[in-house]
Parts: sequence; structure tokens; C-alpha cells
Amino acid sequence: MNFNNLEPLGAKVLVDAMTNTFRRSVVDSVPFEPVLDLETLVSNLAFFESSDPRDTIYALLNIATESKFAPDPDFDGIKPPKPDYDRDILEVYTDFLEWVVHSTKSLDIICRYWAIPERTVAGGRKNPTPLITLPSWIQTITKSPWGLQNQGFNGRINGDSIIGKAGRRRYNAAHWTVPDVQFGTRWRFPEGRELARIQSAPPLFGITGEREAQGDMGSRGKVPVANTTENKWGPERKDTQSHKLRVKGMVIDSVNWTCGPITRGVIPKECLEKGGWTIVGKELIRVPDKLWRTIVADRTAEGGNCPPWYHRAALYCMAYTDNNGHIDPRELLEHGNTPNAKLPYILMEYLKRVQAVTWNRKFIEGKNKTRSSERLFGIAPPETEKNDLICILFGCSVPCILRPNSDSCGNKWYEFIGEAYIHGIMEGEAIAVLSPEEVKTKTKEFIII
Repeated sequence: MNFNNLEPLGAKVLVDAMTNTFRRSVVDSVPFEPVLDLETLVSNLAFFESSDPRDTIYALLNIATESKFAPDPDFDGIKPPKPDYDRDILEVYTDFLEWVVHSTKSLDIICRYWAIPERTVAGGRKNPTPLITLPSWIQTITKSPWGLQNQGFNGRINGDSIIGKAGRRRYNAAHWTVPDVQFGTRWRFPEGRELARIQSAPPLFGITGEREAQGDMGSRGKVPVANTTENKWGPERKDTQSHKLRVKGMVIDSVNWTCGPITRGVIPKECLEKGGWTIVGKELIRVPDKLWRTIVADRTAEGGNCPPWYHRAALYCMAYTDNNGHIDPRELLEHGNTPNAKLPYILMEYLKRVQAVTWNRKFIEGKNKTRSSERLFGIAPPETEKNDLICILFGCSVPCILRPNSDSCGNKWYEFIGEAYIHGIMEGEAIAVLSPEEVKTKTKEFIII
């Protein structure tokens, strides 16, 4: 294990989290009170895997800020989750997501890596819940920078989260729009009325008719009935209506080119050139904003705006490209730590940020030219492929990559690939340039599974 890197150590994660979890109360009878909400706790502490995945949420309820307030019996809106071990893992996770989205008015949670993966073997007597495959809109900790708890000791696995920590918005790609979502068979939340819920639903595909759904849903309570368990995941996976997430947004572009995944943060010459890097003669004058801002996601490690010296560090970094024109941050950092070849501090910090952002991600380019006549350029999840869609989902602060699909019955749906940094549209530019009529025309509903 590399002991110079303490981030994957469980003890450090726990100390960092608990140091800021409580504060001394002004009420004498309550010596300490919680200061972090449930979303923040779950996002920060999912690293500690519980034997029952549902305890990823249930075990933290008593130390979340939501526990400070007694439930209002007259409140008929969406309430915080409460322990119920009769519900399966998908229902518990969806309860949590639904609460977060409607309490924060943000869809960012679907980009965070917080969920413990579903089981691969059936639970025992104390945990008899059925095996369930999670939908793509629930991100598991296997995609986090250090992976599962026992994986982090071998070093970084993925890049740092682009969307950042809960409770602090880094970007504004959706231009202050609010989420318009429906989780599974839970109808869109009407003002002042509890959602109708169904705990069991038929498979999505092979629709042959309808049956009355359980629950007080009135005339809307008809759910498709399927005559087969065959679907996109193969005959062993049984998806239900509960695996569906309906969300509104718009398609910005499609992916025309990918490069990567970037191994250990080594950026190939091809990616640098796609970002606009060229050498006129042998004089190094300026690194294009599109390039140097993309490889650090235009933010510091703490989520702040890039300091003025970042560009100078990027320019200095370009002078250290290898004979093939690649940038190898790891080699430069290791070389820079030697007494005889100490790199400037600003370059060391910039290289660490480049590593943290690009590690195991792909560089991508859009297919169509934007209004500025340039193709979109950015970084995306390692699973991203050509013809995937670059989308803005209303209420989500970063662009997302979706993959269009359809089944043999002609049902169209999308797979959620993950968050992305796309230069030039991170602050709502893609929506701000549109008139209200254009926004309305371009808005569509995505069914994500």
C-alpha cells in the first residue's frame, strides 16, 4: 500500500466525517446535536460497507439533522426514510433518493457514488431479502475514487467525483432548473399530497395488457403486465417498473470520439490536440482554456474556482511532455520529489489535480458543432462510447451521459452512464442561449433503467 496516500484509510475517513458530524448544543439537556444531513452522511460514509446494504441509510438516521425534528403527523408530503426491513434494497434506496431529490430540489444524487452493490448470493435467515439488480441511476461505491474498502489499499481506481460533495453546488449546468422526476410507479409528487406507492410491480417488457395496481391511485392505477422476463440484461435479470426513472431534460449533443480510459492519468498526445494544443514552431505561449480547464474540471480539489496560476502551471506542464507528446503526471510527480529535480510547487499541485480528475476517465468530443462553431470537448465515465448522448437533466448541476436503447417490443429507454465535465456548458450556457419556446421544444422525457 502507498502510505503517502491516506484517503482510502477507513480510520481517516471516519475521523474526518465524525469531526464535523456533531456540535455542542445551546440546550443544556442536549450536549451535542447533529449538523450533517442524511444525504451528506450517506455520501461520505458509504465507504464503510454494512453487512446489510439497507443499513447504508438506516444506520445513519439517528445522527442526521433530520433526527432533530419530530415528525409532523399532519405532513402529507415526502418524509425522510425510516427503518423498515421488510422492504427490499431497491425500495429502500429509492425511498432515500426520492427524499433527497424532493428535499434538496436537486438531481445531483444520481451522480454520486454512495450505494453498496446488490448481493450476488441470497441472504440468510437474518436477511432474507430477495436478490435484486440495481438500475443504472443508482451509483455504487465501486465507481468511487478508491472503490470498495478493501480495494483502496491498492491505490486509486477512479477519478474524483466531478459533481463534488453533497450540500455544495460546484456547477450549474441545468441553469437553475428544478428536477421533474418520477421514481418507478411512484407518481410525480403533487403539491400537498402523499405519493401513491406500489411495493411490487410487473416486469417492464413484453407488454400484453394491464392490471389494476395496488394502492389508492384512482384512474391512474393501471400498470403494464409482461408475459416474459427476457430483457436487456438477459434472461437472468428481472426488471420491474420500479427500475424506471422518468426525468425531463434535453439532449445537447452526441459523442463522436472517445479516447481512454486514461491509465493512471497519463494524457495521450491525441487528447491534448483535441483540446486545441498546438506548438507553433517551438515557442510555448498559451494553453487553450478548453484544454487546461478540462483536465482539472475547472475546479480545485476543494471545489473552488481555479486560481490564476493554474494556467501558468499548465503551460509549464506542457514543456514536460515525453518524446511521444504525452503528459505523464505520475512520472513527473515521482521525478519531482527527488532532491536533484524538485518541481515547482504550483506544478506539483496542478499535476495532482490532473491525476485526480482524469484517472480512468475518457476524453470525449461532440458530434455536432455548437453555436461557437467548436465541437464540445470534455471528460466522461470510462464506459462512454460513440453515439452516447450528452444531456442536461433538469435539476442536475453537471451534464450526464445517457445511452439510448430499445427492446424487441420497441420500448425505448436509456442507460445512465454517469457524470461528465463538458467545457463551455457547465454554467448553464446550453440552456441560457435558448428562448423559452426553444427550451420547451427541446425538452424531452427520458426513461432511464
